[in-house]
Amino acid sequence: MQFTSRKEAAEAAGIGERTLRGYLHDKEFISELNRLYDDWMDECTQELQQAVKQAIKALRGALTEDEAPLQSKIAAARIILDSAPKYLELNNILQRIDNLEREVEK
Repeated sequence: MQFTSRKEAAEAAGIGERTLRGYLHDKEFISELNRLYDDWMDECTQELQQAVKQAIKALRGALTEDEAPLQSKIAAARIILDSAPKYLELNNILQRIDNLEREVEK
C-alpha cells in the first residue's frame, strides 16, 4: 500500500503524525523497516523469477508446438528475439560489475 502523505500513513498505522515523525528519526526503526523492505523485495524477485521461467516455457511451447497457429509462432519468436538481447546485455553488464568489484576488493 502506498500513501501520498505522512498523515495518511499515520492514520493507516493507527498512530499520530508526531509519533510517525519520531519513528522516522529512530535508527533502529529505520533499520528494521529497511530489513523488512529487503525481505519483501527478495520475495518479489523470487516470484518474478518463477513467472519469467513460466513465461519462457510458454513462449517456447508456442514456438515449437506443431499444432500452434503460425501467427502464434511468429508472435512468440518476436517476443523472444526482442527480449533476448536486452537480457544478454544486462547479464553482461552485471558480470562486468561483479568483475570490477572483485578487482577493487583485491
